[in-house]
Amino acid sequence: MASTRSPKLTRILVTSSFNSDSSRVSNILFDPELDVNSTITTVVSKKKSSVQYDIYGRSALYLAIWLCNPHSSADCVRLLLSHPGIDRNFRNTEVHPEEVQCRMPWFPLALAMRKGNTEILTMLMADPPPFPSDCHYPQPRPLDFTAVLDDSWTPLHYAAQNGHARCVQLFLERLREEECKNKKRNKKNKKQCKKCSNCQKQWEEGEPKMKRCGRCKKASYCSPACQRLAWKDHKKSCKKFKESQLGTFLVKQMINKRLKAKQAIGHKLGVMVGGATALFLAAEMGHADVVKELLKYDECDFNLPSVDGKTPFMTCVIASNSSSALCQSYQKGSDRKPDSHGSLAIANMLLDLGPGKLNINAYQTCNDTKYAGGSTALFLACSANLPSLVKRMLTEYHGIIDVNIQRDLGTTALYIACQYGHYECVSLLVELAADTINVNLSMFDDPTNTPAAICLSPFQYLPTNARGSDENRQMCYDILFEWSSKLGRPSIVTNRVKQLNEIRKKSDVQDMIAGKDKQMNLVLNKLSSGCSKKELDQLMNDPVIGPKLKRLIDCGFLQSAAGK
Repeated sequence: MASTRSPKLTRILVTSSFNSDSSRVSNILFDPELDVNSTITTVVSKKKSSVQYDIYGRSALYLAIWLCNPHSSADCVRLLLSHPGIDRNFRNTEVHPEEVQCRMPWFPLALAMRKGNTEILTMLMADPPPFPSDCHYPQPRPLDFTAVLDDSWTPLHYAAQNGHARCVQLFLERLREEECKNKKRNKKNKKQCKKCSNCQKQWEEGEPKMKRCGRCKKASYCSPACQRLAWKDHKKSCKKFKESQLGTFLVKQMINKRLKAKQAIGHKLGVMVGGATALFLAAEMGHADVVKELLKYDECDFNLPSVDGKTPFMTCVIASNSSSALCQSYQKGSDRKPDSHGSLAIANMLLDLGPGKLNINAYQTCNDTKYAGGSTALFLACSANLPSLVKRMLTEYHGIIDVNIQRDLGTTALYIACQYGHYECVSLLVELAADTINVNLSMFDDPTNTPAAICLSPFQYLPTNARGSDENRQMCYDILFEWSSKLGRPSIVTNRVKQLNEIRKKSDVQDMIAGKDKQMNLVLNKLSSGCSKKELDQLMNDPVIGPKLKRLIDCGFLQSAAGK
């Protein structure tokens, strides 16, 4: 900090940086009365604009980066970084005295990565110029590459989510350089200490080795007596040693950094989800170039899930077909739209990793009864109608992939493909997994509620985006019937159909299906709008409504509604 601070110069510097006036910044930057890291508490207006901006607690460096887009000149940033006293780790003031909500304590590196300005990022990460001995500023700290915001977002998270592949590449390459430097420094420090930190005694050959401080691993002493004598002064700088302080695992530390678990169940696209890594965010938005950069590093854990069990592979499968009901429900209420072509490319890139790296049987966990957990990547691919991915999973991961994993409600990949009428996926499942698939796995452990039966359910109460067309579901039934006939067991798909037709002929069932029962109309509307398993159990236990629901379930009319 400068010995004499001039508020006037501080205001000129901050406002000049705000307006990208590099000539004015250059004129006052090295004035001895200027504190280059100070902030102002005021409201300013942008040049040629009547809009006012509150820049309370923001430094000149932050404002210069904030208002510099990827295509504009970064002269102000370059000038500020040339100052020997500039703090590259300076964080904005978190709380404004007149605001109820806290601000994000941004720092320059995170801001540059979020904006995707590679010129500024390169300047920030470059080694600073030599610090002059006659400078009246204290020597600033080196750039902290592992800094995070209070909500656990790292610079890498922001660049990955916004698709700044070049920034991701530069950042990870710089981390690797720092790792190499730290390894050399640590190797040098591991050599035998030849000088006592207290008495300055030189170690000589044949004498007992000097011992390091057990807490910080830095100071060394020739005897316990010297350590006790030095403790009064040493304790001021002695900090507990952590393996991360060595700086030899920077890439692994940052590339697998996960967000705090603030958002867990049913998160929407673009909303922070707990446990997400940079790879997860890039896969979620379909940024294939970013994923390609991340996959270059062996330290990247490709299977790290979010708190609800969704892996990067699963999230890009969801977004691979933007027209599917699955993807549309995922995007509902979000202003972010993923690149479906990019998501499909990412899914194929992750499949290329092979069974040794990609966990193909990972499944989504969920504790909320309204959102059924247990979805696997195969289940999601069948739900989103992605036959190309289904084919790759069944062929390249044959013998490893489990096609019979059931969700919490009992549905399988085959069941959901039949429900939506995705006949290509059904054909692939019965052909490529013929030796392992169980076509009789049913919802709620009901032996009559099978994939073949769901093909022929009427589904009048469900919206069209929650079911396939009658023609497509009939094609799914035909595929199953033909496949079972080849095996000599056509009864697995025909017996249930006969039973359904017999029940539907009865008048009370026909009245409920036709909407003549007003009480049941209200119940069916409630089921179609979304009903948890607990609420469904209450309806089933009702002495009046329960028997009627049982009749509709028996005839196949409520097979899918029960799953909601």
